[in-house]
Amino acid sequence: MLRGLDHILGYAVFTTDGALGSLQDLYYDDRSFTVRYLIVADVDEEGSARLVSPIAVERMTDEPQRIYLSLDRERLLGAPDIGRERPVSLQAEMDYHDHFGWPYYWQGAYAGFYPLGPQPIPASPAPPPRASEGTEASHHLRSANETKGYHVQALDGEIGHIEDFVVDEHSWHIVTVVIDTRNWWSGKKVALPAEEFTRIDWEAQLVLVAETREQVQQTREFDASVLMRSE
Repeated sequence: MLRGLDHILGYAVFTTDGALGSLQDLYYDDRSFTVRYLIVADVDEEGSARLVSPIAVERMTDEPQRIYLSLDRERLLGAPDIGRERPVSLQAEMDYHDHFGWPYYWQGAYAGFYPLGPQPIPASPAPPPRASEGTEASHHLRSANETKGYHVQALDGEIGHIEDFVVDEHSWHIVTVVIDTRNWWSGKKVALPAEEFTRIDWEAQLVLVAETREQVQQTREFDASVLMRSE
């Protein structure tokens, strides 16, 4: 199933024993364009937010608009708080994954996409092996909300700005990035595979694409009908 980020923001998030909060943002890895954490807001009376790994997501529904986790509230909130500052501390991420007995996403099979479907939660998790010293996985986490609005530059000129991300809800891979081209191509929207972004300049808030304007115009018009349908 493919879903636009704009569509699922605000969805209520539920643990196995009740409501937790609402989806506020996603953090993705800018190398693999895979979502690594859901930002869940209003998890307590103070309105705090927590980072939740997609490994814990069991399913999503549109009626009602909910994301169901395979964890109970106590175990989730008892996990180390890895914070919301980027880059997130690598040690904090390691402690968080150790708490649940999950593999580190920057090692082995998890270095790419997540396996399809929810992953089992061990009753008595055994900590996975430590990441090698100097690993920089946490320095590649980016906020989807922050990246929206970044300008997109083709090989021969600017083509628009990022409007949305299309996510595969099973693998949590960002399949395409929706670009609004209103200032160049009569208000059309195009969908570019995330892998075609050759570089992201975070200081200039600019994304570079390895295609010409003509190539984008000929082949990439966005079809919203693909969203929320099985591939």
